Amino acid sequence: MNAVLPYAHGNASMQPRGYTLVETVIIVAVLAIAALLVIPVVSEDGQVRLRQAAELLAADIDHARIESMGAAADPCIIVFDSAANAYFLARSSKPTTPMANTTTGVDFYVHYGSGRASALTGVTLGDLSLGGDNVLAFDGQGALGEVSDVSISLKCLDKDIWLHIDAVSGDVTIE
Repeated sequence: MNAVLPYAHGNASMQPRGYTLVETVIIVAVLAIAALLVIPVVSEDGQVRLRQAAELLAADIDHARIESMGAAADPCIIVFDSAANAYFLARSSKPTTPMANTTTGVDFYVHYGSGRASALTGVTLGDLSLGGDNVLAFDGQGALGEVSDVSISLKCLDKDIWLHIDAVSGDVTIE
């Protein structure tokens, strides 16, 4: 019985063949489709990090408000340091010392790009409208220590996001 060998055609040595035009076109099309799927994900990465940073800050603001209501004699404040691209929660009696989280024991200190915010590289503190200083304070009822609402912006790449805190309720909205 004679076995049929592919591409032998009477020649004992098999020569490797190249890709046909159709195979090359299919490979290029697959790569183009993959690129179209990846490019939007990469470009939205800054927006995702920005949203996550805003949600982290909003959660910390809510935590400070709740801490203030639970300890009206020594309410919680948030101190912003734009130069260091960081903020921390502290007691008003010790405004330069970050508070420790009662559950984890870790300080409530956030520096974008490290620690709790290590995944948020590229995010920076933007404009702070906190009534003329860099401190956000709450009273024992959870209301802001400011006369009017305050706003905080965060920036990443060419995008920004705003957090607005209602002066009366202390509620945070993200835009």
